[in-house]
Amino acid sequence: MKILLKTLVSALILISTLKLFAQNCETTQFEVEGTETLTIKGYRGKVILSGSSKAVNSKVRKKAQGPSQIEVKVRRKGNQEGWGCTIEKLDQEIKVEVRGPSTKEEWKEGAWISSWPEFEFVVTGGNLPTVVSWYDGELAIEGWHGKVEAAGQRLRGSVRENKGDFKILAHEGSIKVEKHEGALFISGFSPMVVLKSIEGSIRIENFSGPTQVEGTRGKVYLKSQKGKSTLKGIEGTLRVFNGEGPVVIRDLKGAIEGESRQGSMDIELKKLSQVRLRTAEGAVVIRPPKDSGAKVSLGSHEGPLFVPRFLKVSNYANMKVAAGRLTGDKPGTIHVRTLKGKIQLR
Repeated sequence: MKILLKTLVSALILISTLKLFAQNCETTQFEVEGTETLTIKGYRGKVILSGSSKAVNSKVRKKAQGPSQIEVKVRRKGNQEGWGCTIEKLDQEIKVEVRGPSTKEEWKEGAWISSWPEFEFVVTGGNLPTVVSWYDGELAIEGWHGKVEAAGQRLRGSVRENKGDFKILAHEGSIKVEKHEGALFISGFSPMVVLKSIEGSIRIENFSGPTQVEGTRGKVYLKSQKGKSTLKGIEGTLRVFNGEGPVVIRDLKGAIEGESRQGSMDIELKKLSQVRLRTAEGAVVIRPPKDSGAKVSLGSHEGPLFVPRFLKVSNYANMKVAAGRLTGDKPGTIHVRTLKGKIQLR
């Protein structure tokens, strides 16, 4: 009898909990002071963060303005049975969360991601520090002024005209960031990464996906194993650690330091300061500006050297080295070493 009673009580609690989820998963508005954080967790669908010019921006806000507002809209699609969500404010946290089935059997029945229901959350205003954890779906952020951390398994991110430090992790999918002010950290296994018009430091760790970076001001760090990397119009120090994929760099204004194994590196410098590169088997092409008078040292253990005739080529016991200065008047240094790769200076 006691066991039956406990089972009945548990069932009633579960039913009431599911009802609570349903009641709390509606469009909601909150007053915020700007010191709160926003947390969004879900499985499938879309998350939209839309900043507001009237919203709280960073930690500074005039008291005379009074509290700002943040609105969370929700839309649903698909079979919702066994699923629920909550939208609530707990102390200094605004929490938006989707919860899936509560038993292993229900998860097995809906094991295919395509059978999961879709939830779409649209957050307007606030500009709060935000953490998003979303398994499969879209992430759109526009006009948001604040720190953002987002992670997903299959994430398709569109990030435009924001300010703040952003950290985005996607195992696969795509991450596109445009017109951003603030530090960026992008990491993933195979996403397509596209960054344009960025002011701030950038760190990219993309194992096998393609990477494109164009028009940036600030330090750039790139680590890639297999994907092709294309960087254009970088103003600032560039560090590259590459495995097998090709790296193409154009219109670089700043120093570059890099390492590569089998992947080639083709570098065009618009303004030369310092180049330090090392490869195992990857070919290296250096295209310095015409007015460069850089000091040059290019060495290969087994690979060929293709250099201008005015550079002196010396053969040592285990390395061939081309050294000298370029004919321009602008200072700089070019230092390249490789085991088996070829080196070209054009």
